[in-house]
Amino acid sequence: MYAIFILIAAAGVGRIVYQLIQQRRCLTDEEVSDYFSGWLDKNSPAGKRLTAHLGTCEKCRNKMLNHNRNDEIINHLIEE
Repeated sequence: MYAIFILIAAAGVGRIVYQLIQQRRCLTDEEVSDYFSGWLDKNSPAGKRLTAHLGTCEKCRNKMLNHNRNDEIINHLIEE
């Protein structure tokens, strides 16, 4: 009986650890591009992970800002 309880608890802890590791993984260029293009639903698990990660990672916040600036420059050049 205790063995089953321990296995269930270990599985739960493993899942939490996996989610924390995924949250700390830096964003790929594809994820950033998908976010700005609207392909990534902000309410999906991936969108929520991205938002949570941005709250803890300055490097990825800068990546998002730079990507946004690049898009603004490209759009400006296309309009001219």
